Amino acid sequence: MDSLSIWVILLLTTALVYLSVEVGYRMGASSLQSNRNEKESSVSATVGSVLGLTAFVLAFTFGIVYQRYDEKKDLVREEATAIWTVHQRSDFLPEQDAQEVKGMLLKYARLHTVLPAAIGKDHGKKGRNVEDVLNQTETIEKRLWAIAVKNSQSTSALDMVSMFADSLNDMAVLEEMRIAASIETRINGAIWLTLFILTFSGMVALGYQTGVSGSHRSKASPILACSFGLVLTLISALDRPDTITVPQQPLFDVMRQMGADSLR
Repeated sequence: MDSLSIWVILLLTTALVYLSVEVGYRMGASSLQSNRNEKESSVSATVGSVLGLTAFVLAFTFGIVYQRYDEKKDLVREEATAIWTVHQRSDFLPEQDAQEVKGMLLKYARLHTVLPAAIGKDHGKKGRNVEDVLNQTETIEKRLWAIAVKNSQSTSALDMVSMFADSLNDMAVLEEMRIAASIETRINGAIWLTLFILTFSGMVALGYQTGVSGSHRSKASPILACSFGLVLTLISALDRPDTITVPQQPLFDVMRQMGADSLR
């Protein structure tokens, strides 16, 4: 599905839901003509069960993607806090090292603000643009760690340097967690398959019930198709790392704080 644009997914799911209702209606109308004994009451229980399962899986899947979206927002805030902590603890270092650390942290935060754009350019994958950003942040992390190691060997304030090193570790871990949540954690294909099978089966069953009852096609069918199409598309958009992106405002705020601190 990642190869399809979000608008194509919306149109396809809406069309398929509508066609499923139509297929079910024709099957029901045909069954009514050939078998007068089958009535709406004998079908309604099955339709209700299938639609209930469909609603459950829809809610379950939406809950997964929305929880992950919240998790990504939390990781951005935690990462901004971790960067600011490293910035503050760099004051324990010698003046020259502290200024170098603060300059690199500003670049580090700026790189992470463009990470969603890099993911978008790579179409949600860990491609060339994402790798370029990560390579630059890895270079900064290695240099920051080298500064921590150097000062641990040349100063008596080991507790202060240890605190600085701990905050560096936290910052690196949060970067890995953010990449995992943004790119590597996706809805399993089996869940998608189950969701689509239940959705379209439920629509066929609903159309079948309408046909068996002997009533005309409902004019609300397009509304039903659009509603299910929108929900399925929203789930797909939240599952993609390059469609509904997480606001990077916490990182912009910490960049502003670091810039203001460097002017004091």
